[in-house]
Amino acid sequence: METRKRRKKNQRYERFDALCQEMQEKNYRKEDKTISIKETDSQGMLVALPFIVLVVIGYFWRWGADATPLWEINFRRFIFLLLLSLPIHELIHGLAWANYAKGRMKSIRFGFNVKELMPYCHCKEALGAKAYKIGVLAPVAILGGGYYFLSLLYPNTELILLAAFNIFMSAGDLLIFWGARSVRMGLVIDHPELPGFVVFTK
Repeated sequence: METRKRRKKNQRYERFDALCQEMQEKNYRKEDKTISIKETDSQGMLVALPFIVLVVIGYFWRWGADATPLWEINFRRFIFLLLLSLPIHELIHGLAWANYAKGRMKSIRFGFNVKELMPYCHCKEALGAKAYKIGVLAPVAILGGGYYFLSLLYPNTELILLAAFNIFMSAGDLLIFWGARSVRMGLVIDHPELPGFVVFTK
């Protein structure tokens, strides 16, 4: 079992290295924009926290005393929807990137990181900078933004908690987007293992 996992990991790196080599042979200049898991955990929350604070303040400013008390939320439903958000988050990444990839869904790989107990999504194809950034932000915009929008329509504290948790779960994505904010040209390749990407420009 362990050997098969290692083989699959090596295959991912081989495809990534081959694609990088192909780009360099075409005289593209490579820039590494990956970040460590430690940096994601420590710095990602700093990026996500202001958005969490803003949506929570916006919700209570909208509803005030009419907001559902925290102790009245349906805890089982909340946990179910929160857990369901994890695979949906990765599916949104994949669908957004596949919309721009030549190979469509064939260029998208889904998996599960046993060590972190989290699903993940990886695009095996080089994308334009704008397309990559759209794919990075799509889950937090759809899930975090979607639940926040609903919370402004209905005074259900469960909704704002789901919005806040989805933003929290997107902390790594927000950090990656922050690192990509100045990347406007070139081709971007998602890293197969680390959070982040490499960008090739001429």
